[in-house]
Amino acid sequence: MTDRGQTDHIWDTSAQIDSTGSANAYVIATAQAITGYARGMPPIRFKANFGNTGSATANINGLGAVTLKKTGGTANLASGDIASSGVYTLVYDGANFQVLELNSLPGAAGANGADGANGVAAGLRWNFDSSTSMADPGTGDFRLNNATLASVTAAAVSDLTGETGNPDASAWVLSWDDSTNAVRGTLIVKKIGAEQNFAIYNITGASTDNSGWTQLVLTHVTSNGSLSNADPCVLNFVRAGNSGGGTVAVQVFTSSGTYTPTAGMVSAIVEAQAAGGGGGGGDSNGVTQQLGAGGGGGEYRRGVFSAATIGASQSVTIGAVGAAGSTTGGNGGNASATSLGALISANGGSGGIGSGSNSTNSTGNYAGGAGGSGGSGGHLAISGKSGTYGMGRSSGAANWGGGGGDSFLGHGADDKLTDQDLTGVTGGNYGGGGSGGSDDDTSGSAGGAGGPGIVIVTEFIA
Repeated sequence: MTDRGQTDHIWDTSAQIDSTGSANAYVIATAQAITGYARGMPPIRFKANFGNTGSATANINGLGAVTLKKTGGTANLASGDIASSGVYTLVYDGANFQVLELNSLPGAAGANGADGANGVAAGLRWNFDSSTSMADPGTGDFRLNNATLASVTAAAVSDLTGETGNPDASAWVLSWDDSTNAVRGTLIVKKIGAEQNFAIYNITGASTDNSGWTQLVLTHVTSNGSLSNADPCVLNFVRAGNSGGGTVAVQVFTSSGTYTPTAGMVSAIVEAQAAGGGGGGGDSNGVTQQLGAGGGGGEYRRGVFSAATIGASQSVTIGAVGAAGSTTGGNGGNASATSLGALISANGGSGGIGSGSNSTNSTGNYAGGAGGSGGSGGHLAISGKSGTYGMGRSSGAANWGGGGGDSFLGHGADDKLTDQDLTGVTGGNYGGGGSGGSDDDTSGSAGGAGGPGIVIVTEFIA
């Protein structure tokens, strides 16, 4: 390019050109001697002398009007896409000028970043005191009146939390019995860092305000695992609405059975969370590093149904969890659907692919199990998240993978490392996918089973 040509090119591409024209027809004169339109011609950057009100054209050096398109070359300009005094770049694609500053198609998705650390469940922290005596548990502690979570009927909660500096949360705790409903609300207790250990209770009576602590009246709803002395826990409370001349009741199903409506029920919210898929097993056979893929999270569905629609009863099906992949690199099992009759059905997560001697997979990456989706019924459907990939490595650096997919109500089991011998972990309650097993010797490691399904029926009673 000559010095003159280079100067003209710089002039044409640095917004030195002011357009003329009107009525959505831009007229542009370039410094370069452009004598015809051709794909690959230099881009032209201009400052608009008016804003467009619809589809527009550009006429370069009197060569004829050419339609302006948004980036992607398919969509015409809409009113206001070009603003008066705005600066825009035109690139000829062989048929039209594309305006680079106006996107009509999304770009390709970038690669997923690494998963962050698990967050802490909503609520405030107290530490568990294993004493069952209903007395002051001490600063930052709480007690339950029975060592068996399912048998608890009362709790003692310190006014001072276990958060940094032990701030006072007594006003909040004392508000937990404020509802005029028979069920004042729901207390959720989770162990921090091991949320599969949890308990859910309804508050069903008036609390007692003692000096420095509050005693709660509890009715067990569901629980899993256990708590040990000094375990850090999160306590969260969901308040029930005031009684409006009726009551609210909750029936929870963690195994298959029959739902019979409470007398006087006029409508109900039905929630179905399907189980998670199992993680694939890993078996290196003493030769390779193997990591089974994680299972997918189960689908969640929710719907509101009248008493007439529900009828006298409905069968409850809690679908089987996805089984853990075997120690010989077997694939994780697919979870079954969870349903309430034919009214609502959520599909379980798929199993993760196994990796190793009992599998067709030996090297490369293998997709995790798909999240559950495509169920039926209800007004809200949330698909489970897919498990993360598994892999086979004959050599090289270790890699993370094989994590279970999350569900709406449960956390998928965490990723694994390919150069460790680790059995997969069961997916979280409810519906989380199990993680894959990882193996670096001859023994093989099984995957983790999926988290279980659940059906929750919240009844509104006249």
